[in-house]
Amino acid sequence: MTMSGNKAFLTIALMAVIATVVAIAMIMMPIVTTKFTIKRYLEVEYKYNNAEMMMLELLSYPEIRHGFGGYASGLDTNPDAAGGPFDREAFPKDVSDVLDKLVPDGGCYALYYDAQPYSADDSGWTTIVKRGNDASGTACNVDDLLSVGKAFVPLPQGNPQVMLILKTL
Repeated sequence: MTMSGNKAFLTIALMAVIATVVAIAMIMMPIVTTKFTIKRYLEVEYKYNNAEMMMLELLSYPEIRHGFGGYASGLDTNPDAAGGPFDREAFPKDVSDVLDKLVPDGGCYALYYDAQPYSADDSGWTTIVKRGNDASGTACNVDDLLSVGKAFVPLPQGNPQVMLILKTL
């Protein structure tokens, strides 16, 4: 091969590498950015001031989603749980940490569960977490929490499913 033949071969090889990298990037970029795009759209469109959107975001955390079943079924610990052992005492703190980030402007929220059908009267519901003061320190009345998000969560070992209720302003 001559010197110009080597240059042509290197040029073609370099173009093939660049084309391959660009093709892989074009395939991977939408996959990587989809969650961030949806999250940003919801922030702009709904300002996360919607309990149903917050419930979806809360349940998108696998450790939270799997923990609800263990918490509602009354497990104290479950050493066989996927992703590490379940700790009933620490679970409300984990949920509260996530909700503190999701609820806008340090607002109030209350998260309940029960096996009964949802009714506006939550007196029979079991409270998981509740933030009774907003960021300014003003006390919130649970009756003022008008935005309601609902989701069914299956319980382990064939128990019936329970409904989660998230109330926000």
